Amino acid sequence: MLKVTSVTVGALSTNCYFLTDPSSSDTLVVDPGDSGEYILTRLSTLEYTPVAVIATHGHFDHILGAFEIQIAMDLPFKIAPADEFLVRSMQSSAGHFLGLTQVDPPPRITDYLREDSELRIGSISIKLLSVPGHTPGSMALYDPEGILLSGDTVFAGGDIGRTDFRYSDRAAMEKSVDKILSLPAATVIYPGHGDTTTVGEELRYRSAT
Repeated sequence: MLKVTSVTVGALSTNCYFLTDPSSSDTLVVDPGDSGEYILTRLSTLEYTPVAVIATHGHFDHILGAFEIQIAMDLPFKIAPADEFLVRSMQSSAGHFLGLTQVDPPPRITDYLREDSELRIGSISIKLLSVPGHTPGSMALYDPEGILLSGDTVFAGGDIGRTDFRYSDRAAMEKSVDKILSLPAATVIYPGHGDTTTVGEELRYRSAT
């Protein structure tokens, strides 16, 4: 069964996740939002074997540590093609929002994430769900055994990601939220920020509004 390890990093407290196949220790590093060296140390301490770096979307606070990890471990970096423009603007975005002047280069995109394709971690298959709205290329990672990484689409407590960026789409976001909340109620949601929740819990919030 898939193992999920959370590491919170960066000024915006981004949840970086390790998705691990316990039988092989093969691991996907998802949303390394900062502190690449610390993430590498945690992977080593846990004796995990990273096989790829994945971004649920292209915002700088989800990829600032990706370059260091990619270079140190010679790993592929994967994201949806519609968010490639955000990866290219990572450094300027970090400067604009956080005032950072010393930022690593953006990671090199080696492959794209696409709806209805899969990611392999050892013997485990992870489905990719397109959930645009917050960004054009936002993706969720779904294990039908009951685990979903929602990126910045769904948060605990009935919250959803921002849609006030010029490239965001509120109508698409609503459809993406509905898509996630159509999954089995027991599905555990691991969001890009904040605490875990479940589909059932978030349905209760929506029905109360």
